[in-house]
Amino acid sequence: MRVYCVVSFALIASLAAAAQETAPPAPSSAVAPAPATAAPPAAPAPPADTATPPPPAPTPPAATADEEYALKMKQLEGSVAELKEQIFRSKAKLTLLTEQVQGGSAAGSRIVITHKNEMGGNFLLVEVDYFLDGTPLWQEVDDTGSKLTPKKSYPLWDGNIVEGPHTLTVELKYRGNGTGAFQYLSGYSWKLKDAITFTAEPGKLLLVDVIGFEQGGFTTELTDRPRIRFDKNVQNDAPKKPTKSAAGVQPKQ
Repeated sequence: MRVYCVVSFALIASLAAAAQETAPPAPSSAVAPAPATAAPPAAPAPPADTATPPPPAPTPPAATADEEYALKMKQLEGSVAELKEQIFRSKAKLTLLTEQVQGGSAAGSRIVITHKNEMGGNFLLVEVDYFLDGTPLWQEVDDTGSKLTPKKSYPLWDGNIVEGPHTLTVELKYRGNGTGAFQYLSGYSWKLKDAITFTAEPGKLLLVDVIGFEQGGFTTELTDRPRIRFDKNVQNDAPKKPTKSAAGVQPKQ
């Protein structure tokens, strides 16, 4: 009986030891750290073109009646000053032209300008404009063509001129003289413009003929015929003062 008890006790002790060896380890008392909370994403920056514009500048107070009057007077004074300057330049240019066409130099240079009209009866000359170095030399309007058309050869200028380069600009206006089969020409008009540059030389006579003529032939359309031509000739000559006829015609009003 005692032997049985001893065996039973030994068996129980062995089972207890085996149970301790196979028992799972006790859980650690340390607390695992909690995962860090992610920060909320930052709000995206607004695009450059949506930036808030700066506040508008304050509106200046409205000008008083006296201020508006003073501003208008100032603008008017500026316009008057500019007009005076233009008149002064025009007078200076006219004075220079007078010296050129009447004075000449000691050596002397002379020019003769002749207007010629070689157009046929179907064309009436109703306006002429001659400019020497940009200044009017002869200007005349004849709406009927009864005065200008018959001037087949007209001495426009004959006198001394300063040596050097000059420019003669010519504008001729014609109107159709429709008769018979060419009645349709009455509704046509032509404005021709051309220029010639020449050099006045000491002791020389320069002859310049300005000719309005019809180009082409019988097969050329009448509407394509009016043209201007310059004939120039240089000769030896002594200077002289302008004749009365050289003064030309008064500018048109």
